[in-house]
Formats: sequence, C-alpha cells, structure tokens
Amino acid sequence: TQSVFSVTEKPQPVLSISLQREIYEGESVSPSCRVTVPSAGWEYYWEYKDVRYYGSHYKPLLSSGAKDSYTLSPAALTHSGQYRCRAGRGTPVWVTEYSESVHIQVSAAGSDQGQYWCEGRLEGRKVTSQRSDPITLKVKALHDTCSAAVTLTASVKPWPVLTVSPRGQIYAGESVSLSCSVTETSAGWDYWYESKKLRARSYDNIPQTRGVKDSYTLSPAALTHSGEYRCRAGRGNPVLVTEYSVPVDMQVSALPKATLTIEPKWRPVYYKETVTLKCEVDFHSAWTYVWYNDQLQTAVSQTAGHSVSGDRYSITAAAGSDQGQYWCEGRLEGRKVTSQRSDHINLTVKALPKATLTVEPKWSPLYTGETVTLKCEVDSHSNWKYVWYKDQLQTAVSQTAGHSVSGDRYSITAAAGSDQGQYWCEGRLEGRKVTSQRSDPITLTSQEDTSEGFSWYKGGNYEYQPFSSRENSYTISPATKAHSGSYTCCLVALHDTCSAAVTLTVSALPRATLTVEPKWSPLYTRETVTLKCEVDSHSTWKYVWYKDQLQTAMSQTAGHSVSGDRYSIPAAAGSDQGQYWCEGRLEGRKVTSQRSDLITLTVE
Repeated sequence: TQSVFSVTEKPQPVLSISLQREIYEGESVSPSCRVTVPSAGWEYYWEYKDVRYYGSHYKPLLSSGAKDSYTLSPAALTHSGQYRCRAGRGTPVWVTEYSESVHIQVSAAGSDQGQYWCEGRLEGRKVTSQRSDPITLKVKALHDTCSAAVTLTASVKPWPVLTVSPRGQIYAGESVSLSCSVTETSAGWDYWYESKKLRARSYDNIPQTRGVKDSYTLSPAALTHSGEYRCRAGRGNPVLVTEYSVPVDMQVSALPKATLTIEPKWRPVYYKETVTLKCEVDFHSAWTYVWYNDQLQTAVSQTAGHSVSGDRYSITAAAGSDQGQYWCEGRLEGRKVTSQRSDHINLTVKALPKATLTVEPKWSPLYTGETVTLKCEVDSHSNWKYVWYKDQLQTAVSQTAGHSVSGDRYSITAAAGSDQGQYWCEGRLEGRKVTSQRSDPITLTSQEDTSEGFSWYKGGNYEYQPFSSRENSYTISPATKAHSGSYTCCLVALHDTCSAAVTLTVSALPRATLTVEPKWSPLYTRETVTLKCEVDSHSTWKYVWYKDQLQTAMSQTAGHSVSGDRYSIPAAAGSDQGQYWCEGRLEGRKVTSQRSDLITLTVE
C-alpha cells in the first residue's frame, strides 16, 4: 500500500474565552486554544502582553507545551492585557501560526463590601447606645444572584479597533482609508489618529484628523506615509477618551516595474511560427496584464491568431504585421493601481528563407561510376537539417548502398542511369516547426563511358600504356631528368578528344648547406654553438643532423636541442667535437636532399 501525504499552509488556531462579559478580581477565567485541523498530538503555547505600557512585547506564560486551556484563578488586575496562543507537535517541534489576539480586562471588585454596624447618640448629652449587631454587605457582579437593587457599573476604557483598506501591500498613488471603531454599542464618538514614521521614536498627531468621524483617507498615498498608525476615540464634555488601538503597520511601496519575456528566445522568428510574450509583476497574484505594440497607447486586443490568457499574449502564426516593439504593464484588480511599464522587446518576423542547392563536380553529363555530391545551404543558421527530394516524389530520398547523407551533403558514390533526374532540397530547423522554401531544382544526367582506354603523348613521341577501360593514370617511377617534357592524354576511341598539355619538370635533388655559428675555431668548453641547415627556398623541408660515421640521425638530449633548421649545443664539451653534416626531407613526399658538406667542430 502507498501512504499519501498532503501538504497545506500552516493552520491558525482559534483563541476563545468562556466568559463573554466583564471579568472581576477573584473570578476564574479559562481561555481555550483550538486547532481546527482534525489531527492529534498538539501541545499549546500561551503568550501575554501588558498593554498598559507602550512598547511592551509578548512574553511566554509557560516554558513548555501545555494543554488546550490556560486558567487565570483567581483573576487579578495585573492579568489584564492581550493574549494569544499557538500549537506545536513533533520532534523537532513544528508550530502553527499565532491565533488572533484576545484582550482580557480584569476590573476591581466593589469597594463598598464589608461589615457594617451602628450606634445612637443623644443630642446634648454624652450618651451613646450599645452598638448594633453587624451586617455583612457583599458586592457581586451582575451575573450573581442579587437583590432588586440599582447597580452602577464602571467599566475600563474601551479599546477601539483600527483597520486599513486596502489590506496588504499598498502602492504609491493609491487611496488608503483608515477606519477606527469602538466595539461598544454607544454613540457620540469622535476619533483621533496618530502616526509614527519609520525610525521615529514616538507617535505624532495627524492634525487634520482630530475630532473626525470614524474614517480618515490618505489620497494619494506616498512613500512618506509608511509607518505605524493608531487611533482612539472620545466623547462628552469634559472629553472621556478610550485607550489607543493596537498599532497597525502600513507600508507604501513604489510602483513595481513589469518584466516582459519572450518564448521561444531565438531570433529571428519566421512566418507562421508561434511566439508567446509573458508579463510578470512581483509576487502579487491579483495582477491582470495589458500589452502594447509600437507607439500605440491602446492595448492590443484579441483577434484571430492573437490570444490573451492570464500573463501571456500568444501569436499562433507570426506574420510581417506582427513585428515591432512590445511592452506590457500590470493592473491590480479592484484597485486603481498600474505598474510601471516593462522594457520593450523587439520582435522581428522574417519570411522563410530559400534553400540553395549546388552540385560537385559541376560538369555535365556524368559518366557511369563517377561520384557526385549535392550540397544544400540555408542562410547563415548553423542548426538546419537538410532533406533531399528527387523528381516528383514528395518523400525525402533515403540512404541506400552508394547513396549517403552527411550534414548538408547528399553523395552518390557510383552514378548510374537510375540516378539521373531532377533534385531539390529544403532545410528544417532543429527544435522548431520551421521548414525553408525548397531550392531550385538541379538536373543530373549520366551516360555510359564508351572509351576503350587512354593514350599519352610526350612532345612529338607517342607513348601508350595498355590498361583496363577504367584506368586513367600513367605512373613514372622513379622520375629522372629525362622524363621532363609536355604531356597530353587522349581517349583511345576518340583520338581527337585530348586534354590540354601539362608540363612536367624533373630536377636533380638539391644539396643541403650547413653553417655554424659562431664561426671561430676552436671552441672552448661550455661555449654555445649552433648548426644551421638550409635547402633552397622551399619552406616545407624538415632537417636531420648526423655526426662522424653514424648513419642514425642525432636526437634531442640534455644540452642538445633541435628547433626547425637549427641544432644547438648550449654548453660544448669534449664529446661534442667531431664531423657534422645534415640533410633535408620534404614533408608528405619521399624526397631527401643530398647531404651537406662536412663541418668539423673542435672543442678545447
């Protein structure tokens, strides 16, 4: 079986008081805390704040988790204040949010209760009667069983409640309403509002609010209005004022700036591609979004192929008319708040490019067995994939024996009669539904090679080498000076079909030249000496050095280095003296120059 876990936001417990009336000294009061989520294992934490002193903070009532009720018994005046709770469970402890705070006010018991007695005194005489028996007078709350008496009840000052609308984040330029209300059902209240700006130590009266009704409006709200606000009420003459309300923090922020992104991110966009613009404004979920195009001050609307959904504006088949500059802004639903406009994004829509098809080699016709390669290109984009078509087929040609596809090339390694026809190609962009326009067609024509072989002419002399009908080369090995001359080849079956003449020059092998630096002799021990080898002006010679009668080329060792055409001995020793020579070897060819003349090194 599988266990299913659900993750929700932290619950907020509910704090309630059993006595829904004024509470007096000596009574028992039991606030209860309850988590509405139906699960077990909760322990509860209680906190108290003495509101008689400005700036006081909540303090824990118990050092560890308790059950879901906390008892004040007997209640005392010092128990008056704000109470809140939260719950926790598990190890380590996972805690809920705090409950809404509840104010408990404990009032003094009646000061008139106690024992009473009396005595009589005769006027003009010093006579006093015996005292009466005592009578005990008890003063209880209205809920107790009392006689039918007239009771005067004096309550503590009420606490007004301050609310701010709109709730949550407030932006500059908005209209903000502060509302103060006294929960007691009585009339005739006037209200005062005070504010404490950021980093201020005390509250200041808001002069224009003294004696106003139960609401005060800030319009337009500015960043300087940020801070804490509180209110109190008063009535009568002389004025009886309430306590101050619990302070409310109001933060006014600058209008946020919208952020506009585009999907997909590639450039350019081609005709009929889908493109989506996405607009975002900070973390608020209630923003609605508006898009603008070019210099229009009117928001773009939904039309065929253009749709708005939440934070996205989609163009399902881009056209030339869609290109231009776009930007967006957010608007808060139910409030006259518009964000700063986003930076603009340039949308460029291009027509589909046309593929270009070329053939290598370019001659026509091709002969049976020849190799031909078709090459397809689409502008400068690097991630095109290419597809080739032949004749009227709508299906791309595939790789078969003698037919291969590699990148932008389609190769036929041995052309046959079945390969002739019209070819064209197109490009497809990887990861995008984009296909280029097809190239112009190229026609391949092939025919049988009817020649019986080739013949060569040198100067005025006829030279013929028999070979099979497919051989087309004439090899001279080893070449000598006598082979120098002008050569022409012809088809045997078509004696008048000959190539242009080619001149072949065979030269004697050049001789290497060896020099030494410095030129003085003898050398002394630890002097530096460099041998330099050169063969005519050819740049691709590599050089090899020999010493004495050794037939093996010298290699690099400690104190002996080879670099290009130089062989260096940085600290000559007696073992370095002897006869040296060199030769050159042409890279990529089996050609070695004649050896240089000898140079003798003497080290003393």
